[in-house]
Amino acid sequence: MSINKRIEKIMKMEEILDEHNLKIDKLKAALEDFLESQTQYTELEDYYLSEQYELDFDSLDDGEFPEDLKCGVFSQDAVYNLITDNFNIAVEMLEVATKIIKNH
Repeated sequence: MSINKRIEKIMKMEEILDEHNLKIDKLKAALEDFLESQTQYTELEDYYLSEQYELDFDSLDDGEFPEDLKCGVFSQDAVYNLITDNFNIAVEMLEVATKIIKNH
């Protein structure tokens, strides 16, 4: 292999090293943030599955809450979709981790 090809290869490997280090730093930060938010997420999930949720939902229908109260939590699709997405991202993280471990 010529010296020029070798230099090109080294430069490419340096670029990969730098880019992957940046991606790992971003992923670490995102994972830390995601993990911290799981406590709040669990609180929402518990509320969504509770009797209190049903009572509050009925109260909303009965007009007991102010009209300008943000009530996206009562959009059952929104919370259900979040629960599904949270589960799916956890599975995806496991799959990525498994692939990395198997290729190591």
